[in-house]
Amino acid sequence: MARKDYTRRDFHKLSAAALGGMISAGAIGCGGEKKPADDGGEAPPADTASDVAKHACRGLNECKGQGVGGKNDCAGTSTCATIAHHACGGQNECKGQGGCGETPGANECATKGHCAIPMEGGMWEKARKIFEEKMKEKGVELKPAPEKAA
Repeated sequence: MARKDYTRRDFHKLSAAALGGMISAGAIGCGGEKKPADDGGEAPPADTASDVAKHACRGLNECKGQGVGGKNDCAGTSTCATIAHHACGGQNECKGQGGCGETPGANECATKGHCAIPMEGGMWEKARKIFEEKMKEKGVELKPAPEKAA
């Protein structure tokens, strides 16, 4: 095997590639620990709804027992979100966990949600309307949603 002679240009190309990789890794980070929500209150324990469908806010559960603690009687009657609470857009961990925008509680990807959980302002009404339409298509009868906690 013949050894290739590296030129000064080859050295600079390889050095630039290595530097670019280090900068990219520094910008992305190594995961680290997640920052808790600033003002969204405490998130429910991670395993609260691990075996059921998670939802973004009160009254958006699809089945009995899908609320925090599993104590709700039927679809649309949960009292709180079963996903991790977060304070700002793009911090949602999974599909359906964004709190506002055009499709609150119905975003298609992680980090594509627009606002905090629990939902604030008029976003809950919008999310509930989308949820009611979805359940109507499935033929599921909903009870009224629980009142907002004080």
